[in-house]
Amino acid sequence: KIHKTFKDAIGGAHVVEEVQFVNKSGIKVLARVYASSITSSNERLVQVIFQDVTKEREIMENMEKSATDLARLNKMKDSFLGLASHELKTPLTVIMGYSELITTDMAERIDPTVLEMVQNISNAAARLNNIVKDMVDISMIDEKKLQLRLESIDLNRLVEDSVNELRFFFSMRKQEVIINLDDSIPLIKGDPLRIMQLLSNILGNAIKFTPDGGRITITSGSKYLLRSRQTPMTHDQLYVNIGRERHMYLQVAITDTGIGIDMEDQLHIFDKFYEVGNIEEHSTGKIAFKAKGAGLGLAIARGIVEMHSGEIWVESQGSDPVNFPGSTFYILLPLDPVVGDATLDYMNLLR
Repeated sequence: KIHKTFKDAIGGAHVVEEVQFVNKSGIKVLARVYASSITSSNERLVQVIFQDVTKEREIMENMEKSATDLARLNKMKDSFLGLASHELKTPLTVIMGYSELITTDMAERIDPTVLEMVQNISNAAARLNNIVKDMVDISMIDEKKLQLRLESIDLNRLVEDSVNELRFFFSMRKQEVIINLDDSIPLIKGDPLRIMQLLSNILGNAIKFTPDGGRITITSGSKYLLRSRQTPMTHDQLYVNIGRERHMYLQVAITDTGIGIDMEDQLHIFDKFYEVGNIEEHSTGKIAFKAKGAGLGLAIARGIVEMHSGEIWVESQGSDPVNFPGSTFYILLPLDPVVGDATLDYMNLLR
């Protein structure tokens, strides 16, 4: 094999191949061989460089194995997510049904202490039921089975409805809510229930990570943005860029005076089951300060936005539980989510 390498190189070919050797200690070594013809003092010589790539190959193989294992684990996680969410629904329905029966129709025949226990069971089941609903939603989003019921909607009205639904929690936490809505924005096509779910998830996140007495500001407006459209062509040339077009998007910005989000967390905050900060420091409860959740709310929010052909991201100066730099979540939704596949350059605003 080495002789052939020299022969090909002296013939003018540039040879790159791998050869395995065994060193004096009996250890196998993998070398990458570079062979080429050179001229020195009117002589044609072969220059050969042997590079030890044993560790490089081991690293590559380990990375490939790790990637395969991660893909398998991710598939197992998704399978577990779907299975668990569906298997939990039936027993939860039974628990909630009997709990409601006992606390309503049979309340007068039950000892008050027992009745209070059953009420706690009912409340815990209701919380678990909300988690199961989130698991079902994220499973359907992953499997692209979540169907949108599109209709013309007033985004400002949905913002107001979402705030009103959470008004009790704002009051409990003594948080000030400021709403600045642009009355001139047009109607858009969307699923009102899912957009309400999206807004509630983002607002709920703002409540949890903003201290008592903090401030949450919701603004709406419209922006003309550039979209790079891609159109299928022939079998040989699958896609061709036909340039950028201007499209109107509606934007909702939710700004809080909370603890903020570190840059590293900003990259993963919309991932499933991702919890910001130290989980052990989180408190329990739906809207308690730094309350611990299932880590699905923001993942569902991103899924809903992307199904509407929009974008969602967060901006924050970092996490500081003392000075409270706050965070701003931006939601961009197109007027019509069925405009076709396109890439949104949402940082390139047209004035």
